[in-house]
Amino acid sequence: MSEEVSINTEEALRHSLASHGIDVSSWGNSGAKTVRDLLLELSERESFLDEVDGSLIRVTSNIAVDIFHDGPSGREVLFEEKQVKRGKEKRRPLGASFAEKIKNDADPETEVWRGFKEELPQLVDHVADLQIGGEPEIEEGPAYSYPGLTTRYLRHRYQATIDDEGYDPNGYITEEQDKTTYFKWKRSE
Repeated sequence: MSEEVSINTEEALRHSLASHGIDVSSWGNSGAKTVRDLLLELSERESFLDEVDGSLIRVTSNIAVDIFHDGPSGREVLFEEKQVKRGKEKRRPLGASFAEKIKNDADPETEVWRGFKEELPQLVDHVADLQIGGEPEIEEGPAYSYPGLTTRYLRHRYQATIDDEGYDPNGYITEEQDKTTYFKWKRSE
């Protein structure tokens, strides 16, 4: 049996996590987010908490976009090499060129374009082809951002092909207010 859990304060969230046996003492360290980050994510409807058979599960939808370029040397795929935030370097195993959480009621294709504008604005006008990967994938496992909290991911997969004009063989750097993200090309398998 499943029941969505409604939480409005950080104190209530800490209590709910503790009552479900989730230790948050490592949150906020080594790349993990904080309890406040989770509360913000919940309030912005980027995820919700579901109680399933007495266990607390974070449920989030996201888009995963693989970006390709077909050139003289073959097909290449773009990947996030690293992200630097407040002087700390982080390498994330995204399994896509970029991935974005989406609000629970958002249209995934609209979110793809929002993701491009945020992650790789220099490529927005160079998408020659965008394809939906079929039915959303469902994956459940440990959350990298919130250790100890199981997460169920509903992933909408897309593939984009970049035209020659937008292709930079050296990759791309995207600077945002609090972080810099580095993207590189590699041969597609």
